[in-house]
Amino acid sequence: MIRIAVFSLVGLTFSFVVNNHKINYEASLVAITIWSALNISIFLYKTLKATPTR
Repeated sequence: MIRIAVFSLVGLTFSFVVNNHKINYEASLVAITIWSALNISIFLYKTLKATPTR
């Protein structure tokens, strides 16, 4: 859970840096999308792994 928060924070800071330096706004959007997708997939994987299969 803490690792997911760290990942999302790193992704947000990366996108903010890209936005502040104005290096391709679309690239930051792609980075945000990739980071959120990774975080969601990791969270779902850990949640499914934690629950015992019947």
